[in-house]
Amino acid sequence: MKHVDQIQALARRIEEALERGIAQGHLSAERLLAPAYAMGIGERLVCGDSDDALRAHVGPLMADALDGARPADLRLIDRSGYVPLAREDAPGQRAGRLIREPVWLRACRSTTPYRIEVERSALSGVGRLTMHMSAPVFVSGQHWGCVAAAMPL
Repeated sequence: MKHVDQIQALARRIEEALERGIAQGHLSAERLLAPAYAMGIGERLVCGDSDDALRAHVGPLMADALDGARPADLRLIDRSGYVPLAREDAPGQRAGRLIREPVWLRACRSTTPYRIEVERSALSGVGRLTMHMSAPVFVSGQHWGCVAAAMPL
């Protein structure tokens, strides 16, 4: 499936970008794998100095992700459910927040090569089906979280 291949490829590019950031000293594997969250402005959380570095290293990949597809939502989610990055033009983006929705939590905690789940979602309108796809992201060989997309069917 084209979109599954794309989300897996995006996860690999994100892993490469994170490893480059670690090698260059802009990111810390220890901080990424054992994050400490703090309250930011309003309801937003921040994860120390990792958020800015993640935006710099991974943000451009998220902007150009899933060639030809227009997901309703595209998020980078750590295994705790924290979303440091969401594609900026996605409606209802959740960057800087801990998620509670079960479909996203299952995605960020999964280590299977990819995950697909279909549900009725308010994201795509009342009564419409949405396909959620995700692929795990690993940092220094350890599960960090996932990149996940939601597409209306």
